[in-house]
Amino acid sequence: MAPRGWYKLLLAFVAGLIFVCLGFWVLQQEPPHEVSVEESPRVVIDHGRGVADAVKSALADLQNLMVYEEGDVHAPLSILPSTPRSRIAGEDPKLAIVIDDLGVNESVLRQLLDLNFPVTFAFLPHGAHTRSGARAAHAKGREILVHQPMEPIGYPRVRPEPNALLTGMSDGQIRRILDASIAAVPHAVGLNNHMGSRFTQQADGVSAVIRVLKERGMFMLDSMTHKDSVFAVQGGRMGIEHYSRNVFLDASPSREKILEELRRAEAIALFTGQAVAIGHPLPETLAALKDWQRLRNREVRIVQLRELRQDN
Repeated sequence: MAPRGWYKLLLAFVAGLIFVCLGFWVLQQEPPHEVSVEESPRVVIDHGRGVADAVKSALADLQNLMVYEEGDVHAPLSILPSTPRSRIAGEDPKLAIVIDDLGVNESVLRQLLDLNFPVTFAFLPHGAHTRSGARAAHAKGREILVHQPMEPIGYPRVRPEPNALLTGMSDGQIRRILDASIAAVPHAVGLNNHMGSRFTQQADGVSAVIRVLKERGMFMLDSMTHKDSVFAVQGGRMGIEHYSRNVFLDASPSREKILEELRRAEAIALFTGQAVAIGHPLPETLAALKDWQRLRNREVRIVQLRELRQDN
């Protein structure tokens, strides 16, 4: 096995030991209670104790070993937010789940609408079912995003969807593409990036995007397809409502792995007060979400993005 493989195993082993120790510590602090068969495991972390810092440190070390692949681009999957907040006393932990790449398959839309919790719908502007799907989701009270294609690092070998925003475009070109994309997605209240690992690193380009969104009263979600994205950072500087992804649910597209990532998203929400998870309309993702609606931790409230606190 390669040395890097041994390093991953070692870090995973250390993190596992820390979690076991944390579990024993929690049991000592709380009286035993009965847990129903369908109750999800709970994460109990006291911010005033050193054990929480130890867990956070171990997870941060592992964070750099977990990647999401976009063509030839590898971006870290966040286990904990890069700038974690303390959870506010009395605040319900919140989790927003965004499903990208919608508008292509009509049956996927129906399955997502049938879930017993709300997800945010991110529609590709030029999908065959984007208009009808956005209207149907809006009628059910769901939040709608424009899933705007942007230039990846692998471009032109890796090509995004039509009418992508590219580095080197003028502000006028960016505005014309965004105007068309927003018009193509009825009831859109925000926008997130499809691909964009190169474009979202360019402050000038994302600033042009943010100006259009701000004029229209829309918010932005940074999908964080690259660790050096400045999309959300620039959004904060320019005073727009902005959010960032914490977890990609289906970087490893298996039902079991996706359920693990959903539990990770729950843990982040319990630790910091909120989390954002992004998934895709894959059969495995839909199957995991259907299972999770029965198994999920009821302490974490599933919300729309605009019910979260904004990034700092």
